[in-house]
Amino acid sequence: TAACRQIESWRSSRTLSVVFCLTFACNFRCVYCYERSNFSSQSAKAMMHPKIASGILRWMNDVMSSRNISSARITFFGGEPLICYPVIEAVLQEADVLKCESLDINMSTNGYLLTASRIEQLYALGLRRLQLTIDGPPEIHDRRRPLASGRPTFPTITQNLMACLNHGIDIDLLTVVDDGNSGHLGQLVEILAQLIPDPRLRNRIQWSFTLVEPTEGCAGHCGQLLMGKERQLSKAVHAARVC
Repeated sequence: TAACRQIESWRSSRTLSVVFCLTFACNFRCVYCYERSNFSSQSAKAMMHPKIASGILRWMNDVMSSRNISSARITFFGGEPLICYPVIEAVLQEADVLKCESLDINMSTNGYLLTASRIEQLYALGLRRLQLTIDGPPEIHDRRRPLASGRPTFPTITQNLMACLNHGIDIDLLTVVDDGNSGHLGQLVEILAQLIPDPRLRNRIQWSFTLVEPTEGCAGHCGQLLMGKERQLSKAVHAARVC
């Protein structure tokens, strides 16, 4: 079957890709987050223990050895992974135990908890790429992706984005698109062009989009794949890309 062929393709890959989901805890309260109803649960507050992370690295070595895999990829994910920064630090400091020819290190983060010292340390420990999400100009983004306290996040995220680029860390920029922000993507392009005037730095940003639709269900604002509005939103995305 197609599923079996896909599984065999994954098994035959020369790169072992592992996602460290460090926690479901998050400092944001995004309106479309599917975890909103679980933020107060005990499981949402749990964090990966450093011993578990070390065990994953040992398991990676076993897998690479048994399958003759020569390269590896580690991605830190959450929730918000930077809440568990000591675990990230421990994993990266221990990552040299991996017996592979090359190691890619990535992170999916809202970017708010990055600091100058953390960016410097993450680069020194091998991080070269991370994913950040910006959903539009400040007034749109901050309404959709506020802190748990309700405070804005746009200024801090864009400041940290620029710091990453200046320190050699490339950015995968994600924008979650729906009716609430599709008409404002061009404004975001203009703002980023003003914040990052050097085209060499802008060229190190890869911009992608996720099309979603707010629906009743999970916390009242669940992200669902669009069935009927793809064309309208895709036009807005295309217009932003060519600005």
